Amino acid sequence: MLNKSEFKEPETRRELGTTRGLAQFVVDTGFKNIPSEVIEAAKKAFMDCLGVAIAGTLEPGGDIIRSLVQEVEAKPVAGVLGGGFRTAPLLAALANGTQAHLLDYDDSGALPLPFHPSVPILPVALASGEAQNASGKDILLAYILGVEAETKLAAAIKVSHFDHGWHPTATLGTLGATAASAKLLKLEAEQTEIALGIASSLAGGLRQNFGTMTKPLHAGNAAQNGLMATMLARKGFSAAPGILEAPVGFLNVFAGRGEYSTEKLVTSLGKPFHFAHPGVAMKQYPSCRGTHASIEALNELLKDHTVLPEEIDKIECALSGPGLSDNSVSRPQPKSSLDGKFSVEHCLSVLLLDGEVGLKQFSPERVLDPRVEAMRKRVKVHFANDLLGETERGHDLEAQVIIKLKDGRQLSHFKRLSKTEMGVPWSWEDLIKKFTQCANLALPREGVEELIECLLHLENVENTSHIVDLALGPFGGV
Repeated sequence: MLNKSEFKEPETRRELGTTRGLAQFVVDTGFKNIPSEVIEAAKKAFMDCLGVAIAGTLEPGGDIIRSLVQEVEAKPVAGVLGGGFRTAPLLAALANGTQAHLLDYDDSGALPLPFHPSVPILPVALASGEAQNASGKDILLAYILGVEAETKLAAAIKVSHFDHGWHPTATLGTLGATAASAKLLKLEAEQTEIALGIASSLAGGLRQNFGTMTKPLHAGNAAQNGLMATMLARKGFSAAPGILEAPVGFLNVFAGRGEYSTEKLVTSLGKPFHFAHPGVAMKQYPSCRGTHASIEALNELLKDHTVLPEEIDKIECALSGPGLSDNSVSRPQPKSSLDGKFSVEHCLSVLLLDGEVGLKQFSPERVLDPRVEAMRKRVKVHFANDLLGETERGHDLEAQVIIKLKDGRQLSHFKRLSKTEMGVPWSWEDLIKKFTQCANLALPREGVEELIECLLHLENVENTSHIVDLALGPFGGV
């Protein structure tokens, strides 16, 4: 096994087009080509996403998507988490992808382009893995390659893709899911290129739906469409080759002419793998990543000062960072749990009142609590581009939180979350703690312990169905 983060690229791939080069990379890369630190980081992210998916099955959106899938009465092949039943792989990918994103607690990309890498890929690994009787090593490899494909595409696209209203988890995630599925279905390079062509016409997802159940549906849809594209390509379905670089192909349409660069896209694949650097950013808080700098700024301020809620006159929060503008994370009076996850006002209010920002702080009861509503009215959020000097500013998230007290005093703290900081891998101890908190909401303790042991040694699992069986349910809380 390699000990370095670089995958040696065959000379012939450098001469291929962007789409075929990406397809060839997926075909050429075997488990033996994956560095040990990449395998370790990927197993952590896999565990994190699965834990969040298990907790997400208890959300109202989980009930709805499982009900819809169960009504189809498809051939039972792939498990639906929380449902206690199996269905067609396409439907399982749709349901599990949606459920995994319902809490907005899954990882983000640690890139200038905001998106969630794992959530469109893991459902494909599970659904296609069961359908193909794949081993843990097989699905881990497919997962790594799917994340690698979408993140290197993300690195090639400017933030304008996000600013135009696209949800990258949906658009890029569809292509990442295609890459993962192509590996599990053992497609050749030409078939994989065609699958990417099919998937590009299925990709989509609008940011206007953030704060509703449709945002997590984007992830489920990306997983389902990526898997469907590979299944169609394997059967001989046609699509345009070279879809990424074509004049009216994926990049020109979704990013815009001049808003991307493919110069290093293919040559950067596996050099290093994204899981090695910058890595995925696993979340400490179950809310939009754009709220986290403000949460941490207030958290650190409260460590140094004792502040009682009744002493507060006003809280001012200035934010800066990619994708932060308008109502992206400023929602003074959210109306639902999902809406609250995009509200800095809510996050800061519950931190002041409860001393934490966890899953229970986004329950419907807490979001609509009159005391929380009253505190939110004291929080004023605005977006600024001058929190850092021009030379310091990059693609980081910054927040300046100022508490104005009724006695005239002011308390202030600045927090900067850098790309490097966001991508630092969690320790196994911290990750298992988060996984246990999530999984314990639905699984009995012994089931959680067995699943953790299985995921710690994922590459040694003989069949994907064993993993799914441990998380299948049905869940109703324990």
